[in-house]
Amino acid sequence: LNGVIDEFADLSFLKHLQGRVVLHMAAVRRINSFGVRLWIDGVRAIPAEAEVTFVEVAIPLVEQMNMVQGFFGEGAVESFVAPMACGQCGATTARIFTVAECTKASPPHLPAGKCSACGADALELDDIEEQYLAFLKDF
Repeated sequence: LNGVIDEFADLSFLKHLQGRVVLHMAAVRRINSFGVRLWIDGVRAIPAEAEVTFVEVAIPLVEQMNMVQGFFGEGAVESFVAPMACGQCGATTARIFTVAECTKASPPHLPAGKCSACGADALELDDIEEQYLAFLKDF
């Protein structure tokens, strides 16, 4: 998926999913309240026999996943995007993390990262980790 999920989004394809399906979500730039409603209706319409995996879940969708119970229905989240900032030089970037690597510890935690701008091992989540990773409590 890509672009904006809003009142104009056509999510009717969700009710036709079959078998194993991987949905790449990194290119979703924004979702508004109408889009959330359409998304929830679409996810609920996914046939029970479809095995849906969501990968590279974009930042706006992670935020919704943390607020809306069942945002991805019965689908599995494999990986997600997180906003990162370097504590050394201030550079910002987005990085993809897998659910598996973040849930090795309890509570869930993002692994340390190296800044691509200055090379320092100072890349950290540019948000409150406990809140941003709240959706991982169910994994």
